[in-house]
Amino acid sequence: MPKANMLRVVTWNMYDWNERPFNLLGHVIDDLHADVICLQEVPEMVLRNLEDRGYRTFSAKDQMSGEKLSHLLILVRKRRGIVPDMDSHRVETHESSPSTCIAARLFGFSWTMCLESHSVLLRVGKKKVRVVNCHLPAAVPVALRRIRLDEISRAHFGAEPTLFCGDLNTYGAWWRNALAGWIFGVAWVELCVNEIKLLDRFAETHGLRRIFKSFRPRPWSLCGHITHPWTLSNIDHILATHGAFRIADRRRLDARHKSDHRGLLTDLVLI
Repeated sequence: MPKANMLRVVTWNMYDWNERPFNLLGHVIDDLHADVICLQEVPEMVLRNLEDRGYRTFSAKDQMSGEKLSHLLILVRKRRGIVPDMDSHRVETHESSPSTCIAARLFGFSWTMCLESHSVLLRVGKKKVRVVNCHLPAAVPVALRRIRLDEISRAHFGAEPTLFCGDLNTYGAWWRNALAGWIFGVAWVELCVNEIKLLDRFAETHGLRRIFKSFRPRPWSLCGHITHPWTLSNIDHILATHGAFRIADRRRLDARHKSDHRGLLTDLVLI
């Protein structure tokens, strides 16, 4: 039986063009044994398949890819000691962020990303925790992602300890921008901007810390931990209120299950 003050938290971008059979994706979720799962780019069929797997579900709109809508999803496991406030589900609508990047022009497709962000308040033992889930737009300049971060903080951050999860599309160092960021919308004047450092400044401003900061899955990993192999970038994150949680474990989920992302899992103890 899990301790009352412990949470296992997962974030994972499932990829809206995932071709893995939908029922098998449900079994992947089952095998994580997580208390809170934040998902991005959840296809409609997967959304329906996850409704009866022992979790309370809270959904919002993620992005439009052509005519295809995908969803954000917060899953809260039904177990003793974790009670979501069903009336606390906040959904924030963001201004449309259509793709303007070179990749969209080359391949003739369009994304409209970060339609909404959402959060829910949980009672864990005798404490309250706000869980926030979002997917920042990829195919736009860095400056627009910073605007969305500020909107999300105003809409969802409060007095309670916060867990902020999602695909934040932070490419990082200049060489990653040169490798892939410019294809996905990083402006030339932003080429030397390190979004990971910007994210750390944002976290510090709001009393948060990146759970996977300085994490390496293996001692010899020269690039740290990479959650998005296509761009050699760490674009998925879990941030937590500093001093409110102790990290008991953290690991990257190497099996991608036909997603283009690797998930992150952490066991946290509420202090």
